[in-house]
Amino acid sequence: MADQTYQPKVYREQGGNTMVVASGGKIRLEAGGVFDTSGATGMIHARDLAGNLGNGYMPLGAHLFNSFKLSSAENFMATGTVGGRLTTTGTPVLAMVSSGDITAYINWASAIVVALKLPPIALPVDLSTAGGLTLELYGETMGTGSATDAQDCFDIRCWSGIGDTEMGSTHPNFTSTPGWQGITIASGDIVVGAPISVLLNPQPHALRPIRLYDMRARYVRST
Repeated sequence: MADQTYQPKVYREQGGNTMVVASGGKIRLEAGGVFDTSGATGMIHARDLAGNLGNGYMPLGAHLFNSFKLSSAENFMATGTVGGRLTTTGTPVLAMVSSGDITAYINWASAIVVALKLPPIALPVDLSTAGGLTLELYGETMGTGSATDAQDCFDIRCWSGIGDTEMGSTHPNFTSTPGWQGITIASGDIVVGAPISVLLNPQPHALRPIRLYDMRARYVRST
């Protein structure tokens, strides 16, 4: 005889209208099956999903490597025919790790504090109005300098829309191990439907070159 005390993995709370999926259980749709959200308010939101299903990601490496050098906070740097674009000469420079590892990076040599202006970043349509936007850089610090003014980080300066007040901040220092470091922009500072303008301003880093390999954005999805 089957065990009559068996606890189903999916069950309805007694006296309630909530379906519970017990640990190790799952809801499976057969071929052609769908979740019916046709009711007046019935809807499954991405923000209701657990883990990474409720989060959105934006790869921004292309924005990073297509940025412009700035000679000051509001002026593009003129470097011959390239008009301030990143090249393998000047500061900062484009480089690859080695002939055996062609990972590309942007290198700020010791004490170089030339800023970069990224192209406009369009906001995703499923950006939550409450979750904010996290901007992250993937980089590392090189060398072993111990100067008191060594800050292996960037002031990630951000504007949302035209005429906005700057709303960025400085991320935690990079280490000698490549990793992600970033800042979070509060949702109240974001103009819905407008692009984000980003400027990367390196902080003093005497004796410690900085390498940037990638950039991304993370956010909580609304739908």
